[in-house]
Amino acid sequence: MKIGIFFDDLTNAGGGFYLALSKLKLLTKINDPKMNFECFVTTEESFEYIKKEGIINLRLFRLNISRKILFFLFSLNFVKRFSNYFGILNPLENILNKEKFDLLVFVSPSSFVRFCDNINFIYNIWETQHRNISYFPEYKKKNKLSPSYFDIREQSYKFAVDKAFKIIVDTEASKKDIISLYNCREELFEKQAFVPTLPKYYESIKKNVNFDEIFSNLNIPKKKIFFYPAQFWPHKNHRYIIDSIEILKNEYKNKNFQVVFCGKDKGNKKILKNIVEERKLSEQIIFYEFLSLDQVISLYLNCSALIMPTYVGRSSLPLRESFYFKKPVFYTKNLLDEEYSKFVVEIDIYKPQDLAKKLLDFLNSEEKYKKIIEQSYHFYLNNINDEKIYLSYKKMLFEFDYIRKRWSN
Repeated sequence: MKIGIFFDDLTNAGGGFYLALSKLKLLTKINDPKMNFECFVTTEESFEYIKKEGIINLRLFRLNISRKILFFLFSLNFVKRFSNYFGILNPLENILNKEKFDLLVFVSPSSFVRFCDNINFIYNIWETQHRNISYFPEYKKKNKLSPSYFDIREQSYKFAVDKAFKIIVDTEASKKDIISLYNCREELFEKQAFVPTLPKYYESIKKNVNFDEIFSNLNIPKKKIFFYPAQFWPHKNHRYIIDSIEILKNEYKNKNFQVVFCGKDKGNKKILKNIVEERKLSEQIIFYEFLSLDQVISLYLNCSALIMPTYVGRSSLPLRESFYFKKPVFYTKNLLDEEYSKFVVEIDIYKPQDLAKKLLDFLNSEEKYKKIIEQSYHFYLNNINDEKIYLSYKKMLFEFDYIRKRWSN
């Protein structure tokens, strides 16, 4: 059986890139003589990065101008109907068909799934909260010749749930969301908990790296640190933390803490920095854009807690990272899957006063959080591991191979 793996993530995409890379590595470890893998990578930078990781059978599926034009045309319904009638394939399916691939596995959500009419595939849907917060600018924004991010995601998801062999989700809550929104069958889904790269990386280097020195070089004042590693999208809700910190500082007269933001700017960072300066909170809130993995680890090792007031995420990579590094988590109320919500302090993201009070309580009595920290750590060790994802992929591929034999030698 010939299996294509589609890698459509950018190296600067944060945790999503490393999650996709981790899935790619696990897939290529399936050592079965009946299965041959080849990975299609859409950017040269990602291709070179993956190549350095020692993964073989890579192919650069470069999106040059002519291919971009063709994919744009194939995204139009009347062109799609015309091409289907005359048996004309888009650039991706043309390769897959000519070289007789049996299955395409997406290691992350990708809009290219829309061009898989004639190939069976396995797809990832990580979350569907865009349906709940479609009014955020990141979902409405579009280029002149392309639909909005909301529309592209909707087209991709609707196509995927109708045509996929399997849909991979990370939580039961995500599965229920998709079934409710897209009216699909429960048997379609395979659950794989996200396994963050950071803990594995830390375990491999911790004996040879001085993380105290790395943290010291960040020059963060010696105070309690609250950490929020998230790209600067509006839906990540950094503004809520700023509002809460203002209350904690001015109303509760507590300044013995530092908040650290880090992540790629998605258009909201300047607005946030201006608000921090206007409210005279610069001594309490530090902004970083790029931090190395070693620097992020040093922050996890030295911070007091993670704050995640996001509008999106039935689970998240920073949540699991915090479980591993034994840090308490303040997370959006009524958003997490129930499997995870019991290990966090839930916060009402419409009431900054709620977070301010809970942070004040934490600063005054950290000891009482020890039990939940230990519980979350053991949950991580028992449930978040590569072996489960490896076996999950193996099961799906063997199941597809068995079914495929109904129509193929």
